Amino acid sequence: RRAVPGVAISTDIIVGFPGETEEDFAAGLAFVRQMGFARMHVFPYSARRGTPAARRTDQIPPTVRKERAARMQAVAEELAEAYHRTALDTVEGVLFETEENGVTDGLTGTYIRVYTDAAVPRGEIVPMRLVRLYRDGVWGERA
Repeated sequence: RRAVPGVAISTDIIVGFPGETEEDFAAGLAFVRQMGFARMHVFPYSARRGTPAARRTDQIPPTVRKERAARMQAVAEELAEAYHRTALDTVEGVLFETEENGVTDGLTGTYIRVYTDAAVPRGEIVPMRLVRLYRDGVWGERA
């Protein structure tokens, strides 16, 4: 992060893999908090027939996998919000994609979702000042 200020580091996380203990899961939570990922894709493990993992006898019950995925997703949302806060009061190029009910949204180069009610062209990169947290991203105003 010192080498590339503002870098957005993302990851995919599978929780509830066979043999995962509560201690393992807690260590995973601590690790993702320490890393401060900008974005996380969280998935509960699901067995795939014919794989070594599916043949293991130490499968995690589906209810535990679901609960762990929800806990990890909550941390992912906290970390995403923290990353979004670091972008507030900056100007970023935003590629706008969709409009609904007078609000257009798009993504920055680091995948922060930006919403605006300003008249912006879709399919073009528009400089936007990121002014406040909004939904799963931030609210932007034309710069």
